[in-house]
Amino acid sequence: MLNLGINTLLAAVQVTIPTQGLPNFGELVAFIFTWSLNILGIVVFVMIFYAGFKLFTPGGNTAKVNEAREQIANAILGAIILLGAWIILYTINPDLVGGKFTLPKP
Repeated sequence: MLNLGINTLLAAVQVTIPTQGLPNFGELVAFIFTWSLNILGIVVFVMIFYAGFKLFTPGGNTAKVNEAREQIANAILGAIILLGAWIILYTINPDLVGGKFTLPKP
């Protein structure tokens, strides 16, 4: 008798994953890529700014000047790689990097 009650309860309560209003896979990839591109762009800017500060305040130490120049070169290389990734995805499908993500209205 107890087993019948549990089965009836489980049949009455069906757990489903709500998917209404969630983006599909393509929109999700576009959102994640656009978000990460924005964050990494900010990181590249901060790295160039910080390395530029280190470049102008070495106190005559040539090792620190060379280290700052390497950091600037690495940050610029990172920016070029980001731009390359954007160009590749834009070539494959422009909708992936369109940057148009709107939340559904409740």
